[in-house]
Amino acid sequence: MGKKVTRRGVLAATASTAFLSHAGTGTMTGNPASHGHEDEEEGTLHRFATSAAGAEVTGLYVTEEGQFFFNVQHPSRENDDPYNEGTIGAVVGVNMNDLPRDFPSVQPSENEEQAGDVRLARGSYQVLAQGGEETDSGESLGIPTTPDGTPVGDLEGSEYSEYGYWPDFNGFVPDDEMEDEGYLFTNFETQPGMITRLHLRQRGNNGGWEVVGVENVDKPLRRVEGTNINCFGSVSPEGIPMSAEEQYSHPATRFWNRPKPATISDSPSISEDGVQGSFGLNGVEKQALYLGGTRDGEEVEVPENGTATLISDTYANPYRYGHIVAMGNPTADDVTDVEATKLTTFGRAAHEVAVVMPDQRTAYTSSDGTGKCFYKFVADEDVAGRGDVTEYGSKGTLYVAKANQRGKLNGNPAEVGFELDWIPLGHADLDEIESWIAEYDGVTQADYLAIRAEVDTLDDASLADIDAYVEENGNPFYITPDEVDAWAAQYEDGGIGCIDEDLRRVPFLETRRAAAAVGATDEFRKMEGLNIRTEAVPGEDFLYMAISETSKTMNDVKGDIQLAGDEWGAVYRLPLEADYDVSRMEPAVVGGPNANICGGCPYDARPDSKSSVCPDCGYNPTEEDENGTSGGGMKKLGKAASDLVTGDDFEEENVISNPDNLVVMRDKRVIIGEDTSNEGHENDNMIWIYTPDGC
Repeated sequence: MGKKVTRRGVLAATASTAFLSHAGTGTMTGNPASHGHEDEEEGTLHRFATSAAGAEVTGLYVTEEGQFFFNVQHPSRENDDPYNEGTIGAVVGVNMNDLPRDFPSVQPSENEEQAGDVRLARGSYQVLAQGGEETDSGESLGIPTTPDGTPVGDLEGSEYSEYGYWPDFNGFVPDDEMEDEGYLFTNFETQPGMITRLHLRQRGNNGGWEVVGVENVDKPLRRVEGTNINCFGSVSPEGIPMSAEEQYSHPATRFWNRPKPATISDSPSISEDGVQGSFGLNGVEKQALYLGGTRDGEEVEVPENGTATLISDTYANPYRYGHIVAMGNPTADDVTDVEATKLTTFGRAAHEVAVVMPDQRTAYTSSDGTGKCFYKFVADEDVAGRGDVTEYGSKGTLYVAKANQRGKLNGNPAEVGFELDWIPLGHADLDEIESWIAEYDGVTQADYLAIRAEVDTLDDASLADIDAYVEENGNPFYITPDEVDAWAAQYEDGGIGCIDEDLRRVPFLETRRAAAAVGATDEFRKMEGLNIRTEAVPGEDFLYMAISETSKTMNDVKGDIQLAGDEWGAVYRLPLEADYDVSRMEPAVVGGPNANICGGCPYDARPDSKSSVCPDCGYNPTEEDENGTSGGGMKKLGKAASDLVTGDDFEEENVISNPDNLVVMRDKRVIIGEDTSNEGHENDNMIWIYTPDGC
């Protein structure tokens, strides 16, 4: 058993120089610069904040001026007010551009009061708005409604998540005309989804914010048939917020129009493994009601789930969801003049985020879930760099990554990287893709029962019999497996230039299935945040990617990715090459028992200093274990370090756990937010600041 990594002893041994961090204020005493770490150059990890109990850290966004926003998503309802509601907020009293590289970390909560608060190492947290509060027009913030104004949460049907309780991405767009003002766009991760806009005015440098306006971006979203599970996002180089639709149900599209679709795995015709992505079908019927659908069809028996009255008129088209949504004209005086555009050229997936490179031609998208892919879009030369992302993103080629593992098979994630090859999937423009999607408008739940008329053997079949047919053969009202196979066969014969016109839709509407059919890597697990420095330069900068877990399809003995992974996750960095290409993934910050860096020191981020600052810290290279082996420090990729902290014997709260949102700061530091319930983090989802070597 390795030596116990303990920082509690540090606190006891050096209490005379300890500092205090007040809940929510970040007020400190003590002088972190006096500990002798200021001249060190290796990578460091600071704990900047802990969120309220039960809350995932979302919405990380830092402006060019150093203003920092983040959200408290789905906190425990047992927390005291205000952190028992989905909360949009900002850090005040500190400019992130001026944040010292070396500062004392806020410590994990030690009691219920601390656990229920948002606590910072610097500055304080200001609540800007909360889901469900009244907007300027009398609506409820973040809560979608039917066309007649009824909140969809009040209607019959399953829900993906609680409406108004799941604020996610934040993107701030400054007002060109009014100094110290701007508009904060926020995703709400529900189905149907919602995007909100706060008009903000800052009071002095690093001061608090005045909320001038509170609005749902409802009408612009209705013009594109609404949105679906709006997760993370980014702001394009020219200032367009881009919301990612994390449509987990895309592998289960064949059951989209089934009555009570989210219960498909209960059908006796479905294997015990269930249907991948079926949990993402929760809320699909409410998506239809949001659009104006009504339950006016026949009543049918649903296996193991009672009866259902069909929505037989207006029903959502699955191919209209799972896209990147660009919010054009973001600073319009009237929120109804914001222009939503779905960038279908980027493919359809469980998109976590899309990040556009400074060339305004290349974009990368991550895809959340199990067994997913990594995508790239490259605009055609005649539109590259023109206008905003709705123009240069309007026409181009969609690619998917093929990963080639470099390192030991079933090796430690901290020691294994990947080389990437990019496989072209297809070329199209927005107008073409819209014409393909429109062909599936008008399909309703009544059509799922009508499959009986399409197939002779299903005459008078039960719903379970139809389920069995669809599971094996696909749904004839949507793209079928036979169509994907036909596309793949033509692709193999001649590539994307030799595809029949009626099959060119396949890689844009069934993107993951098409990618798998041509040998792309569809094994990534919970691919989350993706970000670069605003003015990133090829040859100098990195694209950073959070993999929240290296488990399941990344932790097996088959396929392209074979790691000894776990449920703690890792942050990878991908060097930017010529033309903003990336061809290599390498672990930068690894969590859990495979951690390659620790943080959270109450004095500064350097507990491995060769000075005598932290003499009993297990990461201090001057401290020897019982075998006379020195610790490996923050960069413990060697055997001595693995003896020290791998396995079950490590201090969980001092390593990252389930990294999710990412932001790369102007000075190349990386802000990492967690979405975790792992031990040591169950009450404290944390925000970390990683300073790379030499930064």
